[in-house]
Amino acid sequence: MTHTLRYITPDQLPALWDKVEPLLTKCFKRAGRGLMGAEDIRARHEKGELFMFVEFTDAEPTLVVAVEFVQYPNVRAAMVLGLGGRDLRGGISRCWPSIVGWMKSNGATVVDALCSDAMARVLTRHSRFEKAYNHMRMEIKETS
Repeated sequence: MTHTLRYITPDQLPALWDKVEPLLTKCFKRAGRGLMGAEDIRARHEKGELFMFVEFTDAEPTLVVAVEFVQYPNVRAAMVLGLGGRDLRGGISRCWPSIVGWMKSNGATVVDALCSDAMARVLTRHSRFEKAYNHMRMEIKETS
């Protein structure tokens, strides 16, 4: 098997979308909680608001990573908005060092990811992620 990681520009995505979209949709169904979906990633990528990497295994997309940069007062973070694929553990092991190098060359000093507990376990085992804080949410309803 041949594995190739490619940085995807906005003009390249339309030709790949039919194969990339299911990878992202699966990711957001498991952990998105309605914040965004695959189409939101596509729209923001087309506008140049986020960046995308795709790993191909024998010419088929098998891993997708969508990233945006967030400038905090003291830190520039690369925020992973979407991470999905057929072989997450293998894809992370093969691709993550190159993606992190790209993030660093674009000024990031940390990488953040909001994810499910299951994805947190994958990221902790297969990269240098560690739990930094708890992200809490309360839905505002008429009776809150």
